Amino acid sequence: MHRTLIGSVQNYTVEGLRTFGELVLKVKNDNDWSWREFARKANIGSGTTVQAWTKNIKGIVQEPTPANLTAIATLILNPLTGKPFTGTELFLVCRGELIIPNDLIERQSFLLADESSGTAR
Repeated sequence: MHRTLIGSVQNYTVEGLRTFGELVLKVKNDNDWSWREFARKANIGSGTTVQAWTKNIKGIVQEPTPANLTAIATLILNPLTGKPFTGTELFLVCRGELIIPNDLIERQSFLLADESSGTAR
């Protein structure tokens, strides 16, 4: 499989960043979160940062830092395992080394448990 590397220290691929952007957008939409709420739940500075990552879907490169990948990993279920991603797994997605088929992302429910009740919202 051909991987299109982009000029970053992390050696992310365009394809991997597109998948990452699709995951972020699906989690946001499934949970009916604002960008600000998503950032707050991940303990990341701003909703603008999280929203920027979805631009990768259109090929506009917005690279997440490894620290941000670790911060949001527990909010995103891995469609291959049904368990939350680890920061390392999301890093591998961004590098194009862990392939998540788009149809799995579309079928996976990313609805997370409500923090107060422990039930899905």
